[in-house]
Amino acid sequence: MQLGLNSSDEIRDGGFAEVEFVKTIPSRSILHCYKKGESKTILHPFHVDFPEGCVSIIMGPSGAGKTTLLDFLLGTLGRSVLARGEVSLPDNDAYVPQDDRLHTFYTCQDYMEHYARLSGEKSLCSRSFSFFNNKASSESSAGQGTSTDEEVANDDGTNIEFDIDKHISAVLAGVGLTKEKDTIVGGVFQRGLSGGQKRRLSVSLEALSNPLNLFLDEPTVRIYYSESALGTMEYLRDYARSPCPKTGLKRRVILTIHQPSSFIWELVDNVILLAEGRLMYQGRRAKMEAFFAAAGHPTPMNYNPADHYVHEIQIQNPCSSSVHELWSDRFKKWSEKRLMSLATTKPAAAAAAAADTTEFKEAAVVTADRESFWPSRLSYVGNASRTSCMSMTIFAELTCRYFTNLAKNPGILGLRIIIYAGFSLVLGVLFFRIEDKQDMFAVAQSRSGLLYFIVAFFTSMAVASVPFAIVERNIMNKEVRNHRYHPVFFHAAQALASIPSCFILAVISTVILMPMTKMHGMYFFGFNIFLLLLCADALAQLVSHIAPEFISALAISSGLFGIMSLLMGFLIKPSHFPGFIKWTYYVPCTTYSFRALMVNEFSGQEFDVSPISEYGDAILQRYEMADISRTDDMIVLICWALAVHVITCIYLHLKWWRNKRIFVYTDRQ
Repeated sequence: MQLGLNSSDEIRDGGFAEVEFVKTIPSRSILHCYKKGESKTILHPFHVDFPEGCVSIIMGPSGAGKTTLLDFLLGTLGRSVLARGEVSLPDNDAYVPQDDRLHTFYTCQDYMEHYARLSGEKSLCSRSFSFFNNKASSESSAGQGTSTDEEVANDDGTNIEFDIDKHISAVLAGVGLTKEKDTIVGGVFQRGLSGGQKRRLSVSLEALSNPLNLFLDEPTVRIYYSESALGTMEYLRDYARSPCPKTGLKRRVILTIHQPSSFIWELVDNVILLAEGRLMYQGRRAKMEAFFAAAGHPTPMNYNPADHYVHEIQIQNPCSSSVHELWSDRFKKWSEKRLMSLATTKPAAAAAAAADTTEFKEAAVVTADRESFWPSRLSYVGNASRTSCMSMTIFAELTCRYFTNLAKNPGILGLRIIIYAGFSLVLGVLFFRIEDKQDMFAVAQSRSGLLYFIVAFFTSMAVASVPFAIVERNIMNKEVRNHRYHPVFFHAAQALASIPSCFILAVISTVILMPMTKMHGMYFFGFNIFLLLLCADALAQLVSHIAPEFISALAISSGLFGIMSLLMGFLIKPSHFPGFIKWTYYVPCTTYSFRALMVNEFSGQEFDVSPISEYGDAILQRYEMADISRTDDMIVLICWALAVHVITCIYLHLKWWRNKRIFVYTDRQ
């Protein structure tokens, strides 16, 4: 096991004073990660230290295990990875993923206020509807009097209040987005922030809630302007060194980075250097050069130290079977030598460091039959505010966000309106006044075929919502990972917001189709299509949560809708289904929608076409739908949509509960 020296930089009066680090809250991780079913070890056993008040970077070449270590610290390792270890950090953290998961319609100011409401820092009733009038918000905040940014203690002395509006302004200023505070994020359909500005907005959104542990995955990626990247790192350094304004506790910034520039390197306090899952170095950045110099590999003049260190640990040594094992052994010996030197100069600090090391050695004992295990967390008094976010207030905020997204993002509803309206217009022209035809068989066959195609196509076109559902899912995963709300609240808001969009699509399709085709029961037709779209959207949302990626979600949803179109009883009568799959006729929502539309169109109708006449009931008998009740089928459609939403909620809750489970394993004799 590789040992790190228990030392840190303590900040005093805005500067640095090198002192031996004595921890009051342990912040050490011991871990052993490997892929399930394989012998490959992703991270070998080691322990690392993340001093409070410091910026700690996890650095190394590609495939070193940086993201795996970050996932372990957050307790979000995938199911394919088994991990054993312990994390002792305050359970108050936030995570900024490598990809920017942002809504495109918010401005920077709006987004910050939205997250303040999700975190409970800002009341929902304070919403100024600045989505449509940013000026009203600024005038309202300007007329509130002389609120200060100073910390004020409550009567009980446990919490500290602060001006959230000024805090938002300070965070935006810290990441350099003050001038862009009224600029929308932007996306495919609207121009907005640049890639680097979106990255800085992602950082500011998570820093807004003042987490004690701020985790970031490649925070400077896609920030091509070096000054912007430097400004982001300067903000993170200041964030780590300043105490939490609400609690007064010290904070940590932990991030992964591939190879930082020389300017960014100078802003780093603590370094964890990995290669092939092994610990090459961990400790203060200022001491890193001493380690490499002692190993005979000092940094050349006018050379970026970070580039040099990453390069050196990858150069194969002909005298060693593994260069990574060689550097790992070098660091272990160097650490032990420094510990012995420390024992001579500062015996008390050395004894404390040795005791701390022994304690975590014992905690790292691993047995082969032990189940996979997740990080433990120290309790934090601020967690109560996070659990209170799971309330109807958060549900209302999420619902308002989704409705605003529908109104302002033309891709979610606008494209679907064009598709449904265009298709309805084509069908209307193709089947224009079908009742005027003189062929009785053509009339009946054309109307039943038209109804089948409407149900099949309108259902399958729900796949158009899958790309946007995937985007929403990724945003939800980030926000749930950062403890902003329970995922069930998100899906409930999503389901509620889908009702008006389905209603609009149903009305547009009905208004175009019915006058042109002269079919019967216009109001029932529209209501049927409305319920059908609700069912299709519910299924698309379920698939978007289950499917691992965008392409698979499209493939799965398209396949399901295609199968449902085959089973609704038009291409083959229900009685002609093979015996072992007869039950499948009653599973799809398309079955009940199609049957109800057929009954609505043909029941009680007479087609008097010379030289013979046929009643609509005979046509229904031919399709085995003579005894069908429209009302019962509409009730089934409502229950079908509700059942899919319930299944989605159960799935999301089980997924959330599985990720929330905490296993603590220490084997101490």
